[in-house]
Amino acid sequence: MKKFAIAFALCSLVIFAAPVQAQTETLESLQTAAEKGNAKAQYELGIRYAKGDGVVQDNAQAAAWLRKAAEQGEVRAQYTLKILETHARAEQGDAEAQYKLGKMYHTRPNTKEDDVQAVFWWRKAAEQGHAEAQDWLAVMYASGDGVEKDMAEAEKWFRKAAAQGNEDAINTLKDWEQDAQEERRKQEARDHAQALQAAAENGDAQAQYALGKLYHYGDESIDGERDIAKAANWYRKAAGQGLADAQYELGNLYNFGDGIEKNNAEAAVWYYKAAEQGHINAQLLLGLAYASGSGVPKDDAQAVAWFRKAAAQGNTFAQHQIDMREEALRKAQKLQIAAEQGDADAQYDLGQMYYFGQGVPEDDVQAIAWYRKSAAQGYHPAENALGNMYERGLGVEQDMAQAISWYKKAIKQGNYSAQQRLAELCENRKYSGCP
Repeated sequence: MKKFAIAFALCSLVIFAAPVQAQTETLESLQTAAEKGNAKAQYELGIRYAKGDGVVQDNAQAAAWLRKAAEQGEVRAQYTLKILETHARAEQGDAEAQYKLGKMYHTRPNTKEDDVQAVFWWRKAAEQGHAEAQDWLAVMYASGDGVEKDMAEAEKWFRKAAAQGNEDAINTLKDWEQDAQEERRKQEARDHAQALQAAAENGDAQAQYALGKLYHYGDESIDGERDIAKAANWYRKAAGQGLADAQYELGNLYNFGDGIEKNNAEAAVWYYKAAEQGHINAQLLLGLAYASGSGVPKDDAQAVAWFRKAAAQGNTFAQHQIDMREEALRKAQKLQIAAEQGDADAQYDLGQMYYFGQGVPEDDVQAIAWYRKSAAQGYHPAENALGNMYERGLGVEQDMAQAISWYKKAIKQGNYSAQQRLAELCENRKYSGCP
């Protein structure tokens, strides 16, 4: 029964490889033409013997006529003969022929029976130690083509092929190992997340914080999805137990409005709690909050105090903030001396320092005072600045007439900013004094 199945499969392989064109010749006329040396007739007669079409199926007769045609250059006969000869060598136990025959079945338009035959011949070659056949047999077991899928068998044959240096098998095993390692890593991460969940639910602050980070950043152990609500919940539980890292992260969520409503005051509360415990980044951000008045009253002295704490722990940005303020202080001191000596430029610059709170406390009244001294000497940037202060009511009561008056003075000396601002104010001539 097995021999019949093999012969049938071979016949189908030969027929596919070299189809016979439609013809009306009788067997007798085909035999006559073939015996006279007609290559096409020899080829077609050989195919009839291979198929058993009008004659008793006979591989030996098929091969004999195909060989005659092939010797005359009939390409189809040459290829078909190659298949028959490969099959014959395969039947005789030639491992290389068995491997090639398996490839012939596998590479033609694929059917389930083709794959079964491919597996049949590759197994024979593989059992003789043919590395390429071992690799392909492993592929078939891995894919379940032509044989029931069996990953253990696939691995067995890949390892046999790899042991003989087959690069495809070696690379496949490497890929499998990498995939296995990755899956083990992912499973370990999932197990770790589950353990954290259990510990967090039992009140462990470190676990609550760690679980919050997983949800905050979307770790793959929780399917990679960020869930800020859950992150904030776990951070808050850990922060409530005094964990500085959790207090800092909760402060960040409020400070940056990351997934929850932005609340600078709430951020400052949590930064302060963490900073008090020596959290370096919380100290830096609390310093920045005081420097800008974000969530807390603006207080440069407090800002510097927290910057110094962070810098003492090695935070270079905090040190940079201190350095900038010390440089601004030195600049303000130099300007103070020059301004008191009547230097109009210095008086204006010192007014700017007070206006922005650089090197000196932010103070609009002091800014106005120094702008006036500079403007009294005809320094147009100071005149423009006074116009701005009167327009906005900074350091003085708002007075649009005074603002326009100072803008006009600055314009007479070519101040472009004053010219632009006056044009905007007087576009609809709303104010007295407009040109």
